[in-house]
Amino acid sequence: MGADPSAGSAGDVKLTIGESGEDAGSEQQLVISCPIQASTEVALVERLEPADRFGGYLSLRAMAEFGYHGDPIAAWRSQGRLEADPAPSKEIGGEPFTGDMLLQAVFANGDQLTPNHCAMVLLWLGALQLDGAVPDKIDAGHLDVLHQMKDASTRTSRTGLVPVGEPVADQLLGFLYRAFLEDQPLRVEV
Repeated sequence: MGADPSAGSAGDVKLTIGESGEDAGSEQQLVISCPIQASTEVALVERLEPADRFGGYLSLRAMAEFGYHGDPIAAWRSQGRLEADPAPSKEIGGEPFTGDMLLQAVFANGDQLTPNHCAMVLLWLGALQLDGAVPDKIDAGHLDVLHQMKDASTRTSRTGLVPVGEPVADQLLGFLYRAFLEDQPLRVEV
């Protein structure tokens, strides 16, 4: 199964950017069909940054602060909503980081993700460029740069998306990036 910008059925994951209700004409939607392909999940997990890079540092910090343990996604996996079994995993800073943990941060982190959360996930994956490069050094100044970008035109001119090369993963990253660019929450329906 893959991603379809408009279709959807029970058990699929629907992501929406934009206004709901009367202004729903400005919505953008992406439906990720379940089961989520193993190739999609593997492509995302393989892109997790190492602990000595800024994105890896942020992902480890988020795992500790927010307690991402992957249990909600492990339950999805047992229901057949993810193709890979067991979950793909990558060691970061001596700690296992699983697809369950990563996807929990995206699909099972409440009913919407803030634009800043979307940017953080992109940084974990080395998929967000700041001023022409993916941040490598562990430097809180990178977060200051992001927080200073208050409007879409600044975010568009000073950031870029680095694709992973897998179609559904790239669509997901594109949606996270678009939510960040447009400073709109990304609504998640599962």
